[in-house]
Amino acid sequence: MIDDLTLHVTTVSTRWNKYILIKRNVFMWQVLLNGIPTRINLSNRGIDIPSLIYPSCDNALEDNNHVFLFSDIVVEVCSVIARWVDLMFPPPINIVEHMSWVDKVTLSSKKRNVLEVIILSTLWMLWRYKNNLFKKNMRRFNRINMIGT
Repeated sequence: MIDDLTLHVTTVSTRWNKYILIKRNVFMWQVLLNGIPTRINLSNRGIDIPSLIYPSCDNALEDNNHVFLFSDIVVEVCSVIARWVDLMFPPPINIVEHMSWVDKVTLSSKKRNVLEVIILSTLWMLWRYKNNLFKKNMRRFNRINMIGT
């Protein structure tokens, strides 16, 4: 119903997994719509950010795909998860394609739900990790600005 009434202009369908908290379902919905406040999205909304670089790896802009697919920590975590669930994840293109792969992987529906719970929980934890880095960097930036004044 949400897709039909409010998302008719997008190709991303709403994902709801009954095995995870609603907060995480909403989070995943925002991720797929590129609606979470990454540094790039904040900058595009006119918010002044000291740096657009993702602080975890300091080598790329902080956008949705980098935070959840391409950063060094994500590559490591995905490698461990792939070994753990004994699946080969396809090379990531973008977050929407990655999640549509979950829908198409040849597993029973129960195993697919478990895989989705693992992936959504991992993305949630990566987001929390990113936010903690952002808060730490903002505190450091504010201390430097206070010393300089």
